[in-house]
Amino acid sequence: MDFAHFTEEQREEWRRNDVTSAALSMLREMETLAAQGVLRAAEQEADSTSVSRAAGYRLGIEQAITLLTRNHEKQAR
Repeated sequence: MDFAHFTEEQREEWRRNDVTSAALSMLREMETLAAQGVLRAAEQEADSTSVSRAAGYRLGIEQAITLLTRNHEKQAR
């Protein structure tokens, strides 16, 4: 694909979209791993602090995904 006909602003927007998509993909993978950690801790009957900590990590990742998605949608408008 020839990007020469795109303006610098268009190329920068494309780059930001690409980076955001990659970041969201990585965060979703991390959220899945964190959710598995919560389940594993609960199944192993770990102390409530360990389960709470694992659940907190998963929740934090979920919030990061939500914020990044909202920001990305606002920029796309």
